[in-house]
Amino acid sequence: MSSRSCGNVLALVILTLCLSGCGTAAQERAVRERAQKLIGHLCRGETDACMEYADPLFVRAQGAGKAKIGFAIMGGLLKLGKQTEQTVQIDEIIIGQDRKAATVRISLLADGQRKPIDPSRWVLADGQWYITF
Repeated sequence: MSSRSCGNVLALVILTLCLSGCGTAAQERAVRERAQKLIGHLCRGETDACMEYADPLFVRAQGAGKAKIGFAIMGGLLKLGKQTEQTVQIDEIIIGQDRKAATVRISLLADGQRKPIDPSRWVLADGQWYITF
């Protein structure tokens, strides 16, 4: 292989890595934005507004009622713990290798300390990120 061919291959590899990294960062931002909005709705007890963030596949399979119950429980637990948009923190977003799923790690402020809760799972459907149950 000539040095020019090696240079072209190297440039292609670098470009591919950059684009995949840039894409992952954009996906992380998109998930973070949607998760933060959902947290706001949950903290305010806006169960109907939460439906905009529910995995459409789950809603079709299980019904909107189950999704609303899930959101009501989440919101109720936040309210019970006296959590607000300011005390709920997104700690980390992990985009899956297939770039169609994500894990969102969240912590709550309790007794002056951050306490992690079970992570939420998000899926990409029709170009939009949704929480799934």
